[in-house]
Amino acid sequence: MARSVLKIIFWKIFGFIMFLILLGIANIVALSINNAWGMQIISFMNENIPFFFLIMIIDIINEIFWSFYFPFNVFAPITSALLSILIITLIYKLAVMNPLMYAALIIPFTLIYILVPVMVLIVGYILIVARGGRPKHAYDEGKEKNFRRKREMKMKNMEKGAQSRKGKKVEWEDIGNEFKLVLYNLGREMNNLFDKNNKKRRK
Repeated sequence: MARSVLKIIFWKIFGFIMFLILLGIANIVALSINNAWGMQIISFMNENIPFFFLIMIIDIINEIFWSFYFPFNVFAPITSALLSILIITLIYKLAVMNPLMYAALIIPFTLIYILVPVMVLIVGYILIVARGGRPKHAYDEGKEKNFRRKREMKMKNMEKGAQSRKGKKVEWEDIGNEFKLVLYNLGREMNNLFDKNNKKRRK
């Protein structure tokens, strides 16, 4: 479990560092490119670095909770709902930056702020129940083991069926051979009987 948590933290921080490096490269490239829309996006990214850092922190906490077993993962849907609020806020900031995007939205953000976190919360607890309180990796491993066990049982049943069918074939062949032997003996006895009768008549 400790290794899993450290792995989550490492990759999330590594991803954020890579984001900062790419953003720094974009700032350097933007100086030589005269593009108002591109400069606006880069400026938006620069201004919201603390907000992106907050998203990363909540995402780390969320992933850690989801890596726990029940009952320690009961907070995972809550952190997921909180993370969804932050993502909606980020989308809202982008939409406000571009009036055309904001005008194209059919559902108001006030309703989105209510519906999405509630749905994430409900789906999160449904997932916990469906997985039997296990984290996703343990649940997937369990499913794979069950699939392998069922496949092995199916193969064994098929082998048993093939062996039983083979056994029945041998038994019928044995019965056929015995039946042929009976007919052969009966025919021989009848021939012997006819031969005796013929000899008596000749005498």
